[in-house]
Parts: sequence; structure tokens; C-alpha cells
Amino acid sequence: MKQLLKAEETSRVRIPDDPLVTLNEVIEAHEELEAEAEALLGGANANVCTYPEGYKPRQPLYSCRDCTSTTGPAALCYACSVNCHDGHELVELYTKRNFCCDCGNSKFKNACTLYKEKKPLNERNQYNHNFDGLYCTCNRPYPCEEYDDCEMLQCIVCEDWFHLQHLEETLDSVDTSEVEEVICRNCVTRFTFLLSYADGTYKEGCGDDNLCKLKWLEANAKTDENSQPCSLFFNSYKWRNRLCQCNICLNFYEDNNLQFLTDLTDCMQTFVESHGNKGDDKPKDDDRVMTNALIDVAGREGAITLFKGYEEMKRKLGNHLKRLADEGREVKKEDIDQFFQELEIERKRRREDILSQL
Repeated sequence: MKQLLKAEETSRVRIPDDPLVTLNEVIEAHEELEAEAEALLGGANANVCTYPEGYKPRQPLYSCRDCTSTTGPAALCYACSVNCHDGHELVELYTKRNFCCDCGNSKFKNACTLYKEKKPLNERNQYNHNFDGLYCTCNRPYPCEEYDDCEMLQCIVCEDWFHLQHLEETLDSVDTSEVEEVICRNCVTRFTFLLSYADGTYKEGCGDDNLCKLKWLEANAKTDENSQPCSLFFNSYKWRNRLCQCNICLNFYEDNNLQFLTDLTDCMQTFVESHGNKGDDKPKDDDRVMTNALIDVAGREGAITLFKGYEEMKRKLGNHLKRLADEGREVKKEDIDQFFQELEIERKRRREDILSQL
């Protein structure tokens, strides 16, 4: 899956520009966007801080500009961003690996409202300029006017975000719709062995599992001494299966904090897939808000009666719209007006039936 900066931008579902679209198209687009947004949250619970889980392999993170402008970068889990920093200026960081929630530790004036027993610091957290709302080698915020229409992709090694033109000088040579993972030029420069596994370069051939595949690849590679390291674009996250896993290479990965490269569950593709289509039976936030509001106004018994009526109307409207969708029709104002006219006629009929029985 292409890793773009905003969750809603990762979807390839697009509602046509034509203002008249069939209801099926609208429903399908909405449902896919909603499902993907849920998956990108990784099943995060909006009321439970992830601190007790330690350094999670991957989770959605946020940074609070209001609380940490003078104390240094800090990572917030999804629940803390909602409960402890509501109304603050937050930076959405998408997902990052191996972070433990900082909310309420020594970098903050106030304690975490969800989990108070936290260490002063999480020493293993590794922050970059993303936590200040800055990205790419150009060190610019997102979005910014200069690069408003530019696509951004995330390096799987440093997990910074880059404008495509700052990853690749020849933009026409990269079809981002086919890209699932990216390694930026800086990371390739640090770890040049990755060039041996690049799409278009890698060759199968070392059939002896006891030998180091990397040494074989380097010995048989056609190299240009004048070539400079470049960003790598992979069409599938399964390129990671190419990596040599001899003891020497495994030790190298560990020494350089690159163990995640051999773990396919680290990939955004598997992260999203593993958290997709979950929680379908949990109550929706909109329903909880509706229930609480009705209780405040009408009391618990009155709220139950009103909520049943609301659910009945919602069910009937859903059936009405589904019928139109099955017919492949566009939804027009007249269709909605007709539904509520029929609903009003039925309501009057019921009231007359009740009065006739008195």
C-alpha cells in the first residue's frame, strides 16, 4: 500500500466529479474510506492509553504543540490525543514503530488522565522533526503552499515523510500508484547494502543457504563507481523476503536497529489488513452522543422511547435508499421529500388509530 501522509489520501476510491452519482457509488466510497481510516488507527481504543503495552511495534501517534513547545518532542497515543489534549494544536504523525506514549511524563505540566503511573522519560523513543510538524529534506510543514499539490511518501527506515521530487529527480520515472514501500536517499547512503535488493537490481542465484546471499549479490553485481546512492521504490513489501538472513546479516540488522526489515508484520500493508473489518459490532460514537443528549433532555425512559423512534426512522430511510441503490438510481431531493411525506402520513395514521381506541 502506498504510504501517504493523510489516512484519507491513501485510498484509491474517488467519487466522480460529476455531481450526479449513483447511491451505490457513494455508499461504496464512504464505506471503503471509513474502513481504511479504522484500519489505520490499528484498532486503537479511544479511552485506553497504550503506555502499559510498552514500546508497541506500530501505532498511530500524535504530537501536541501546545504542551511541548518548550520541553522537547513527545509522542501521544491516539487515546491521549483525544482525552488529554482535546482542543490543543496536534500534529498527526500517521503511524510509527517502537514508541511508548509520553503523555503526562516529565515533558508535560499535567498528568495523563488515562494512566498516571508513568516513568519520567521513555528512553527508547526516537524523535525526528515530524514531531515539530516539519517533514522532508526541505524541512517544511505539511501542508504548505509551495508543495500544495505534491505527493508525500514515508521512508520505511527513518519514517520521515518526503515530497516525491525530493526523493527522485526524474518524477516521470516513478509511478507512485505502483509503489508500496520507499527508502529515502539518506537511508540508502547509510545502508548501501540495500541497493543489492532493489527492484530491477536483485537477482536470485545464491542457492546455498549456508552462504551469505548479500556477499554473493555484491560479488555478482554490475556496479558503476561513479553512481550515487538513490532513493529506492519497491512495488511490493514482499521485497523484504529477498534479504539475507544468515547470522552475520541478522547480527548487522540488530546492531543497526534494522530488525524490522525482515518482519513482514511491520509493513503498513499487513498492519492495515490485520486491523481491517474489526469492531463492526461496537457502538458507534454518534449513537453514544445521541443517547446521552436524549437522556439529558427527556430522562432515561423518555430517551429510550425517542431513541427507538429514531432507530426506526433510520432503518426505514436506509431501506428506502437501498432500494434506490439497487435500482442504480441517483438520489434526488424529490426522493428524500417523498420518504418524509410517507413517514408523516404513517405517523398521522398511527395517531388516529390510537385516538380511535380511547
